[in-house]
Amino acid sequence: SPLAPLTPAPKMPQQNEYQTLVAQPGPAWFHGNISREEGEHRVAAMMKLMCNTDGIFLIREKVKDTDFAITFSRNGKVEHRLVTRAKRIDGSSGSHFLVNTTRLVACHTLKDLVFHLQTLKAPTADLPLLSQPCPHTSATASST
Repeated sequence: SPLAPLTPAPKMPQQNEYQTLVAQPGPAWFHGNISREEGEHRVAAMMKLMCNTDGIFLIREKVKDTDFAITFSRNGKVEHRLVTRAKRIDGSSGSHFLVNTTRLVACHTLKDLVFHLQTLKAPTADLPLLSQPCPHTSATASST
């Protein structure tokens, strides 16, 4: 008897990285769509608790699924770096990230990016050494 043609398996919807990040509970370092000021407030509150430790950080969303910012502590201050997906010549999203203008071709996900920045041997102005994720809800309430 002739073999029946193979039918392809139904496609399972794949969850993209963004959907994984916003799922509850997401990674401690991903704070979603918060303002620059709120990011600064959260990192500064943790700095007070941790005696101005460098490397306290969070990643916040700037534009859904494409642009993010790292808010982090360094030298007693809160700083920010823009994180974007690389763009191809045709304008579509590439497979890796840029931090400001520094290309990180080995970083295909935000998780890769965080790991890379937590294991840096030589931090630079654009690429900070990250050490401690900032919790979503700070243990310190605003004292104002």
